[in-house]
Amino acid sequence: VFDTVALSAPQVANIVVVLFLAMSMFAVVGVSSFGATKFGTRLGTQANFSSYPMAMITLFQIMFGDEWHFIMDDCWISPPFCT
Repeated sequence: VFDTVALSAPQVANIVVVLFLAMSMFAVVGVSSFGATKFGTRLGTQANFSSYPMAMITLFQIMFGDEWHFIMDDCWISPPFCT
């Protein structure tokens, strides 16, 4: 079993790197698109797009399904109510 894990480690590392790059791109897009969106039902101090690190944490929460639909509803608000 250890040999199998040791042999698959480089492939797992490649997947982690590609996932990090994809999440980084979406975090930058999220900060530029939703950085000034006012807080709502789920978008708040623990999940927001105000900075790159918080956007990465928010995307991690969305990726694992932690009330992603409430975050989507909070980001779906339109002007003039969004800021």
